Amino acid sequence: MAPIPFAVTAALAAIAYGAYLFYTINKSPSGNEKMNSVAAAIAEGAVAYLNRQAITLAAIGAVLAIVLWLALGSVTAIGFVIGGFVSALAGFIGMHTSIRANVRTAAAAQKGLGPALSMAFQGGSVTGFLVVGLALLTTALFYAWTGDPRAMIGLGFGGSLGTDMVGKIEAGIPEDDPRNPGVIADLVGDNVGDCAGMAADLFETYVVTLLSAMLIASLTFGSDFPSAVVFPLYIAGGGVFTSILGSLFVRTNDPKSIMPALSRILSPGLLLSGFPLSIARRSPINKRFSCHSHRFRRHCHDGLFHRSLYLQKILLGQKPCPGFRFRPRFKHHRRTGTFPQIHFLACYLPGSGCSGGLSFVGPVRCRAGCSQYVVLHRNYHSYRCFRSDYG
Repeated sequence: MAPIPFAVTAALAAIAYGAYLFYTINKSPSGNEKMNSVAAAIAEGAVAYLNRQAITLAAIGAVLAIVLWLALGSVTAIGFVIGGFVSALAGFIGMHTSIRANVRTAAAAQKGLGPALSMAFQGGSVTGFLVVGLALLTTALFYAWTGDPRAMIGLGFGGSLGTDMVGKIEAGIPEDDPRNPGVIADLVGDNVGDCAGMAADLFETYVVTLLSAMLIASLTFGSDFPSAVVFPLYIAGGGVFTSILGSLFVRTNDPKSIMPALSRILSPGLLLSGFPLSIARRSPINKRFSCHSHRFRRHCHDGLFHRSLYLQKILLGQKPCPGFRFRPRFKHHRRTGTFPQIHFLACYLPGSGCSGGLSFVGPVRCRAGCSQYVVLHRNYHSYRCFRSDYG
């Protein structure tokens, strides 16, 4: 199947699965009368805030759309409007889902940790699959219409968020300063600040990631390899199907901890994602823009299929790293007083994270993941920043 129809099919599957989970949540018991009254009060405040915010942003967005139309053309302006609308839709989806899922999670918690985890994960999955499905569907259809990744910049711009970026970086406003609009959203409730905002942020991140990869492919390979531009859509579509299958593995019988259940989703998802990658390897998509046929072939050796597998190995090797950031019972925490100052993302970054720093921070598998990161960079001839102490 061609990448764009495959991406559209995957997006529709994600939306359908998210809608099914939403239906399942609504059929679950919502607790007693007091729990429902609290949930109704939260919903009233969140809906009022988002409605007011939508009216204000619609007016500002209309002015910006006119400016973009005059400066960059109609396609960019239309992309901006679509991106802003779908981003707002993602926020409303996240808020309404959390309102329904939170009270039902509290009701399920009366039965035990397992039912509560299942309900909470389903609530998060509704937002995740619906937002990802909308983002992938919007990106694929918009590219099918325009045929030029550069014309899609307006789509990513329309779906972007700027509250914390402008407030903290440009204006120097502190985190909890009332002048920061994000603080107002947090004061309304986590359904707005963390659920609706996170859903819109997820939409932005997903769209911008796809657009960046497609734009880089367009600038790197040019018009000689148009299939390179749509290859990220194929990867994203395959990730949707494997995420649906991986979500079925989240369950727990441990009454004290949910971390093992949450970590189990990563390995099946990564292993299952190898199947669509292997299909892409044998399809004409990979052969049309193989590194061997490109003018920069001396920098590549085995195609984008192996690049994707390298990233899977990195994630599998680094899976336990975040746990060591929050589990003080491990000896790596007790051996140093500086560990709280070292973020677990050092496991993911080159340089200090992969050199001597990890000798006392993380387990062997973290350092193994860094060595796999070196393998990835070695294929790009850019491993000069690494030392010999990979672990």
